[in-house]
Amino acid sequence: TGLRTIRVDTTMEGIAELTVDCVGDVDAVEASISRQETQVTAALDLSGDRATGVLEVEDVKCWGIGAPTLYRLEVRALLAGTVVDSYALDIGFRTMTVDGHRLLLNGEPVELRGFGRHEDFPVHGRGHDPAVMVKDFSLMEWCGANSFRTSHYPYAEEQLALADRLGVLVISESPAVSFRFDDDHDLSSRLTQWRRDLDELVARDRNHPSVVMWSVGNEPMDFKPEAAPIITEMIDRVRALDPHRPVFVDSPLSHTIECHESSDIVGLHAYPGWYSDQGDLAAGIAHTREAIADLSQLGKPIVITEIGADTIAGHHAHPPEMFSEEYQVELVERVLDLVDDVEELAGVHWWNLCD
Repeated sequence: TGLRTIRVDTTMEGIAELTVDCVGDVDAVEASISRQETQVTAALDLSGDRATGVLEVEDVKCWGIGAPTLYRLEVRALLAGTVVDSYALDIGFRTMTVDGHRLLLNGEPVELRGFGRHEDFPVHGRGHDPAVMVKDFSLMEWCGANSFRTSHYPYAEEQLALADRLGVLVISESPAVSFRFDDDHDLSSRLTQWRRDLDELVARDRNHPSVVMWSVGNEPMDFKPEAAPIITEMIDRVRALDPHRPVFVDSPLSHTIECHESSDIVGLHAYPGWYSDQGDLAAGIAHTREAIADLSQLGKPIVITEIGADTIAGHHAHPPEMFSEEYQVELVERVLDLVDDVEELAGVHWWNLCD
């Protein structure tokens, strides 16, 4: 007997819409939101095993980059006037919307500057490490980053909780990497897994104010004609679960444009001077600029969610050559100039923070 799930959707005006699913003999559900002197409490409408309601916080302070104001939400399940279960979590009041080629955080334009990352460390390999997490967040702050993508899988919940507290934007990504659409690799079973992964991802992460977008997958093998409708199905699935955040698929520049048509933004992987136009940054940037001009016809924000070059620390070359530190520096400078020049670009994430 008690609470099964809590879903909260907030606005920058201080509105919190709650949906609470219960189990057992709960006969009442109430919720409260508090912060310092602020305290709002309300009884939710219970019908069957689901309770719904709206709480409004006056003079609300919005959650945002560098200003991560959090409120404490507590939900209580009651039976005959006695609390039989309760759960508390931190929430933030904020919105993330799309307006043409712009991303709007709380109604104001925002550019994503940040990184793709991995949960790993040379000493122990893959996996969550609290000390490494704190170090990585400090490195991102040192670099001036405001965001990151959980490439290419959901990260530990502690990562999102820290992003909530520090005011860092997160793109939460499903573990569908390089998804193949051919039947000889048991497509039906893998589609079932993909759907289940998306459902679990949204259910787990949707209450975090730091999570501002969903990525349904990374670099699907979208060359087959059946790929586009399947990707659209997955995007629509997430959109139905959470209509309050943009949804997209991360796809390389070399892949088909159809995979971006159902997305709310264009998540673009471009490696000028590296995987294309190798050793020729000028040509690579020019071709990337042309491709962005074509993609801009979709009328959506374009975020370069991967770009970069491998570099051997301590290797120098003049003129710059591939794998030298100078080549990477020149790439960074040229890409930042590109982002500043092209208004359709709503941000850039380097690949990757720590390799």
